[in-house]
Amino acid sequence: MDNKPSIFQSAIRFGTYLGLVTILLTLLIYFVNPTLFGSMWYGLLSLIISLVLVIFFTKSMRAEQGGYWNFKEAFTGVFVMFAASAILGTFFNFILYTFIDPDLPNIIKESVISNTQSMLENLGMAQEQIDEAMADVYEQDFGFNVSTIFKNLTIYLAFSAVFALIFAAIFKKEKPMFDTDNQ
Repeated sequence: MDNKPSIFQSAIRFGTYLGLVTILLTLLIYFVNPTLFGSMWYGLLSLIISLVLVIFFTKSMRAEQGGYWNFKEAFTGVFVMFAASAILGTFFNFILYTFIDPDLPNIIKESVISNTQSMLENLGMAQEQIDEAMADVYEQDFGFNVSTIFKNLTIYLAFSAVFALIFAAIFKKEKPMFDTDNQ
């Protein structure tokens, strides 16, 4: 009898791990310097860490399934992992932005404004172009309310589906039709 966990169980577990790492990274940045949330470097660092973990967790999930899974199984595992991580992270961010530090969205917005202004000036853009680009930044809502939560979660899940398709195509591994090792 095979005692391997289901793909769904593995995906929930690894999604929880991914979400917890994201939460720990968020807490680290929050306690070190919350203005870093508005930094391009924070976004890049988060992306690299997440990508490495997703690759590792995807390979681990496949290994738990006996080393093989078809495209559908791979897509399901990766997408559920992304979804579990997103739900956990969204719940934490709601608590952080709503109860722990309600002023955090304003801190992030000021940081984004400052960083964007500096970047545009360093690119040598004319002041008129800078003013036009900055008007869009000033209008952005950095708040964290229920409608924003659902909108962002929906967008994240849509992108997650696309990335899950890509990861499934890369990490699928069909079982050989004939097992030559047992002959």
